[in-house]
Amino acid sequence: MKGILSVLAITLVMTILVPLIMASAYYKDEAQTEMPVLQATNTPDTQQSSDITVTFDEKDKTEANGSENNADDEIIFGYDEENSFALSPLFQVLGGQDTVTDTETEEESEEITEEPEEEPEEEPEEEEKREPSYPEKDPDFTVSVPGNAAQADDVKNIKVYLHSSKKYATMSMTEYLYGVVAAEMPSYFDAEALKVQAVASRTYTLYKMLNISFNSSGHGSGGAHICTNSGHCQAYLSRAEAEKKWGKAYADKIFEAVCPAVDATKGQVLLYDGEPIFSAYHSMSYKFTDDVENVWGGSYPYLKSVSSPEDDNFDGVLHTPTFTSAKFKKYITAQSKKAELSSDPSAWITDIELNRSGRVQTIVIGGVEFTGRQIQSVFGLRSANYTISYDEKDDTFTFSVKGRGHGVGMSQYGANLLAKEGYTYTEILCHYYTDVTIGSYTIKK
Repeated sequence: MKGILSVLAITLVMTILVPLIMASAYYKDEAQTEMPVLQATNTPDTQQSSDITVTFDEKDKTEANGSENNADDEIIFGYDEENSFALSPLFQVLGGQDTVTDTETEEESEEITEEPEEEPEEEPEEEEKREPSYPEKDPDFTVSVPGNAAQADDVKNIKVYLHSSKKYATMSMTEYLYGVVAAEMPSYFDAEALKVQAVASRTYTLYKMLNISFNSSGHGSGGAHICTNSGHCQAYLSRAEAEKKWGKAYADKIFEAVCPAVDATKGQVLLYDGEPIFSAYHSMSYKFTDDVENVWGGSYPYLKSVSSPEDDNFDGVLHTPTFTSAKFKKYITAQSKKAELSSDPSAWITDIELNRSGRVQTIVIGGVEFTGRQIQSVFGLRSANYTISYDEKDDTFTFSVKGRGHGVGMSQYGANLLAKEGYTYTEILCHYYTDVTIGSYTIKK
């Protein structure tokens, strides 16, 4: 009986225990296959799991251990320093393991680990460096003036308002130009420069005659073509006035230089599209003339900024007027009540913008924007080509002004320098007035 019971007990035990043991082994294997990989060990150059070994190079080891203390690395590598195991399949790839098969996870990991490309910094645009240019030798046209056009210069058909005497006079172009060139350009200038002035002044006069309403309010009430106010039209000096001012000998010397230049260019006019141009001119430039758009606006294709030979070495090009801060403030506030000038004078001027010719286009003073020419006018400066410096010790503002005049068209001193270098009057004219020709023009009655 005991034997039978023993057999039954053993059978019962085997029946119960064997399946349990087999099930335990089965579930143990399943659990191992689903465990996170790369269980870390203390091996310095390797990390091991139950079924794989991953070897790192020095760089990967540094990144995995977080020794660069980059917080982003913990996210990128999925490395938990506290628990020392990998949290992401990405770690397998970085460690050299190629068993990752989750495509979506792999793509997402690449997005995470890929450092954003730095956009290249935009290089600041370099300011346009303008190189001086010089007149072209022998313009591609020949000055040809018919005899009748030259004779027209001697017809008394120009009505001039004489500002000094407030009277009117009718004179020929030749007579008028003798007085204009004598007044507008020093008689000791080169003969070619005097011819430049003669042609420019003749053209300017014809332009005024053809455009009678152009700036004619200063010509008096008698309907004159032009006046002798240099600030409005052209200056004029008669022989009698020259003799009264300097004596006969000096007056003779002036007109002995001027008259041949006028006579040599009789009938010659600057033309654009067959019409006389608005031949503006000024006393002295500095490196470049100005574009008409910067000064008066309007579209005059022949009045563009071109180079001019006056530079830092030219005697008389620089003028440096100085104003106390009190006077500076007075002049600015008279121009604009909105200007805030209660702070430190060194902070009054906050911005200056120059145009292509180097002249001041706009300037901000006391928070108010002015044009360069406005400030030129307010302080009576010779030109709009200036810089301003403040001397804290003397409490003064100093303007460094270069050139003289509005800067548009022909520079008289520049023309003289070019003439001394051997350029002819036609070459000089076609340099300062772009895309023009020189020919004759008769006003149709």
